[in-house]
Parts: sequence; C-alpha cells; structure tokens
Amino acid sequence: MAADVRVIATANQNLDALAAIGQFRRDLLYRLNGYVIALPHLRERRGDVAILVEYFLRQSSRRLGKALQAVAPDVLHVLEHHRRTGNVRELENVIRFAAIQTAGDVLTVDCLPATVRGVSPASGSLDETVYFVGVRRFVQRLLPTGSLEIYRYFQAEVERVVTGEVFTRFSRN
Repeated sequence: MAADVRVIATANQNLDALAAIGQFRRDLLYRLNGYVIALPHLRERRGDVAILVEYFLRQSSRRLGKALQAVAPDVLHVLEHHRRTGNVRELENVIRFAAIQTAGDVLTVDCLPATVRGVSPASGSLDETVYFVGVRRFVQRLLPTGSLEIYRYFQAEVERVVTGEVFTRFSRN
C-alpha cells in the first residue's frame, strides 16, 4: 500500500551547525531541508506582539470566565521591548498570568510578572515573598482539580484576607 506523507518539523537550534559537528544526522537533515521556513524570534517581530496579546487576552478571558476588554498601551510597550527567551509560549503565559492578576477588565503593567516588568523577584520584601508563596501554594492545590474557577476561588480568598481572615484553607503545607 502506498502512502503520500509530508513531514513538518521544527527546531530551536541550527541543525546545519549541529550536523557539521556530528551532533545531528546529515542524511536526516537533507530529508528535512526540502522546504525551509525561517521564522525569526518574536523579539525581532515586535509588530506581531500586539496581535498575539489580543489573541491570548481573548483566550484567557474565556478560560477564566472574566470580561477582559483591553490591554493598557504601556503593557504593549513593555511586552514589545521585553527580551523573552520562551518566545510565543512565554508571551502566552505572561498574558495568562496578567489576566489572573487583574481585578478589572483592563490589563495594566502592575499585573505583569515582576521579571517582565524588570523587577527582580529577590528585591521584594519578606512579607511579599511569604504572601506570594501562599498564593502559589493556593493555586497549585487548585490546579490538579481541573477547575476553571481558580480565579473565583482566589478572589474569595483575597476577600477573606481583606476582611481580616487569613489565607488558611490552602496556604499551609
């Protein structure tokens, strides 16, 4: 039986260079090099950032059940000039993080992860560090449940903290 097969492959390393030093098979390289599309890093395609941010914002809004409407212009500026190592996947995670952080319907710079804003996580005070460890534990305990209500649970816990109760239900251990 005959089969007509096309292979689409991606690599995050220079396969020509790897083949030259014997770390990638040349015969496989020649088979894969039938048609090559070289896509520059996202940091070299700053115009694509706004389009991707809009897409990830809609996606996060739907998944989190939030009515996120827009991204502040200074957020786009920060994201367009951030030297991301994770490329598009990192941008997606940054937007998801910011969507979880925001209390309103517009993503602002303060919702972005500290590393994207250019703030060293180590520069936070001890109280902030303890707080974020508690938040991390809270979210990590909810993630395995598969719940899409994590934001609402988190919001309820924040309201308990604001009204004087403590982060007890999920922050221990």
